[in-house]
Amino acid sequence: MGLHILMYIPNIIGYIRILLVLSAWSAFNSPEIFVPVYFISVILDGVDGWIARQLKQTSRFGAWLDVVVDNFGRSMLWNMLFDWGWLVASVEWCVFVCNHNARGAQWKSSFTESPVWSLGILVLAAGRLLCLSVEMWCIVNHVRYLTSSEDAEKND
Repeated sequence: MGLHILMYIPNIIGYIRILLVLSAWSAFNSPEIFVPVYFISVILDGVDGWIARQLKQTSRFGAWLDVVVDNFGRSMLWNMLFDWGWLVASVEWCVFVCNHNARGAQWKSSFTESPVWSLGILVLAAGRLLCLSVEMWCIVNHVRYLTSSEDAEKND
């Protein structure tokens, strides 16, 4: 049995993410702690796969662990935010079981056979990211305006 896979760097990142989610959960009523801790977990989710590919430490266990930790974190968030959050979390876990059972670590490649309308969700997600970049640009420009006008007023 390849127990050494459990100690792959990307999997260790997954274990750290579990600890971060638990820490965020325990600090849910303290946004100054919750937000950065949960955000670090999200950032680590963005790098664990990349690190796995760079270090040639990809594995079926790692692919499974990544999705489990993602669902664990989102389940915590849904349940803390909404009374009906358990329903969303349950559907996500059910989809995970179905996809992983049918296709294992290759579950992401199965979307090529999805109905066209379901692929539209991917377009919506990309569009939302584009909107977010415009919104962030507006906020940054407004902060620049506010700070530059204060400097100009003080010089008058």
